[in-house]
Amino acid sequence: MKDTYKEIRTFRYENAVVRVYRPELTEEETARRMKAIHKAAADLLSASKKTDKEGEINHEKDVKKNYFNAYASYYDSLGLN
Repeated sequence: MKDTYKEIRTFRYENAVVRVYRPELTEEETARRMKAIHKAAADLLSASKKTDKEGEINHEKDVKKNYFNAYASYYDSLGLN
């Protein structure tokens, strides 16, 4: 099935026009993606709390790394690659 998109906003700037598109998803696909977002957010919070408990010096660096890993996990769960 081919993905379909609808344009929802257009931003006009001096040197550019930015069009924001949103995919038209079925209820099942929306639910699947929201579940993946919730899991990624929970993973991020869990990793952040773990880092806090361990009292590591590089807290901000670790949180950024964990955020990246949570986002990558979410992106992988979409199956877009």
